[in-house]
Parts: sequence; structure tokens; C-alpha cells
Amino acid sequence: MKYCIYSCTTKLDEQDTLLYKSCLELEDVDVFFKTNNKDGLSKSYNEFLYSKQAEEYDCVIFCHDDVFIDDGKLKKKLEKAFEKLEETI
Repeated sequence: MKYCIYSCTTKLDEQDTLLYKSCLELEDVDVFFKTNNKDGLSKSYNEFLYSKQAEEYDCVIFCHDDVFIDDGKLKKKLEKAFEKLEETI
């Protein structure tokens, strides 16, 4: 599966967010930011979800910019969770 993380920030530069700093260590997970965001999160998230860019991903994770992901095994954990979900469907 192919994953990405999408976040909105009011900051002018995504590098100023905790999320950006924590994602530098993640492998095989693409991260996108909408900077200088003045729209509501639901509007921004939906715009991304229905964009051409999001179509190439099996899973889009929406995340606040003040979250620090301290888990280098995030992708493996997500894959395991989706496997369990598929077993129950």
C-alpha cells in the first residue's frame, strides 16, 4: 500500500512545524503541507482528498501540524492494521 500524510498549517513554512521535523525520519511515507492555511480543515482536507495528487495513494492520513510522530515503524504498523481490517470485512 502507498501512504501519505497531509497537513495544514498557518505557518508560512512547513519546516517550522513539529510534524515536518518528525517526518524527516519516516521512510516510504510522503508528506504534503498546505502552508499559510486560512481555510477550515475540513475544506482543505477534502480539496486534497479529491485532488489528482491524492489519487495515487491507498491511504491518506490527515494530521495536525503540531503532532510529532516518533515511530519509524509507522508504515509497517499501518500495513498490519489494514491487514486486520481486511480480515474482518
